[in-house]
Amino acid sequence: MKKIIETKIDENGSIKEVRFSGNSSFTDIETAIRMTKNGLVSGTHVVNLKDGSKFLRSNPDERKKNNLKGMVKK
Repeated sequence: MKKIIETKIDENGSIKEVRFSGNSSFTDIETAIRMTKNGLVSGTHVVNLKDGSKFLRSNPDERKKNNLKGMVKK
């Protein structure tokens, strides 16, 4: 199972790419969403909005360090 270890955001603050452990390159968010829906990514789930759009969210716990927005590449 893959684990997200780093993210890239756009100018609006939306996550556009993620990097999985063991990978040197980033994966686009649409692919990461499909992988998550298929059970291939640990620690995240897909949120479906009323307008039909989807995004990834970290599974809830007490740690902020593992939140996806906290993994932004600097």
